Amino acid sequence: MMYFGWVMSVLTGIGLPLFVLFISRMFNSFGPAESPKDTLKTVTECYGVMVACGAFIGLTGFCYWFISLKFADAMARRTKENFLGSVLKQESAWFDANNYNELAACMTKESMSICKAVGEKPGLLLQAMGMSICGLAIGFTQGWSLALTFLAIVPVMTISGAIFGAAGANKFAKSLKAYGQSAGYAEQALSAVKVVVAFGMESCEVNNYSKYLALSK
Repeated sequence: MMYFGWVMSVLTGIGLPLFVLFISRMFNSFGPAESPKDTLKTVTECYGVMVACGAFIGLTGFCYWFISLKFADAMARRTKENFLGSVLKQESAWFDANNYNELAACMTKESMSICKAVGEKPGLLLQAMGMSICGLAIGFTQGWSLALTFLAIVPVMTISGAIFGAAGANKFAKSLKAYGQSAGYAEQALSAVKVVVAFGMESCEVNNYSKYLALSK
């Protein structure tokens, strides 16, 4: 299922740059050397091929997203089952060293991260790679000088993308940790709500929850 979804994502990426060929042919048909009848014929042919390409891209894109979601769903279910089984096998000392109130929130957040990593992200990467390779092939075959000029800015875009990606990953990790801590405080307060109310610690629990929740923004 995973490999088939990857193939569909590559086909989706390859199909997108092909529109440039047909659009350029349509624009060239409006020249003075072409008669209105020939222009209409060329535009009609290109329009039909573009509609067929659009239907093909829509089909492959739907297959990619559907299969990726199904695969990620199955992976998340197995991850949660294995995680719960591993937690139940731990000794009592493990629960003293780890806050068990955060386990549910951490399991949900981390399983969602795994779902994106194995389902959505690889497909998007392969789709972008297929689109880039097909676009470069079309660019160099149709106009190599202009394609070479645009290719000169690729290193700058790569470095910028790496910097933004690292910053985003760091921020996501901090947000994930903050969500787990805030959820732990909330579950702990709700499970012992009588004790919290008896000692008048409502404001303290709210402040602890808000403090860690603010770190996730």
